[in-house]
Amino acid sequence: MSKPSSLAPLPSSGSLLVPPSSDRAVRLAAIGDLHLHDAVPEDIATSLESVNALADVLIVAGDITENGRVPEGELARDLFQGIAIPKIAVLGNHDRRSTRRLALRRTFESAGIQLLDGVATVVELPDGRRLGIAGVGGYGGGF
Repeated sequence: MSKPSSLAPLPSSGSLLVPPSSDRAVRLAAIGDLHLHDAVPEDIATSLESVNALADVLIVAGDITENGRVPEGELARDLFQGIAIPKIAVLGNHDRRSTRRLALRRTFESAGIQLLDGVATVVELPDGRRLGIAGVGGYGGGF
């Protein structure tokens, strides 16, 4: 016997466009485990093309790069630079493999990505809504 749900089914892709209103929920988009190495896979780039219209905030959940190398971070910078909504990220264990962590961090920040590692932030949206987010980077074997 199934239990009645108060959640409406999700509309099909492209029909999530809702006019801004301060009484509507904040829409989050999330992506993680990109493992960017030599190039941005086309399906990832295509998936992110509509994120500005479909979400209010983008959460990037670590392992953005394969080995934490700055050139891999530059691929991520180029991928995320065209996204206008706030971008909040945590680093994963793959992102921490490099000895050039500060350079990698600055590369991400140059694309407007705010990195969280044991801290929190409050994102204020254009219509005045606020969203608190806390983040801790991932490490091999746990957090």
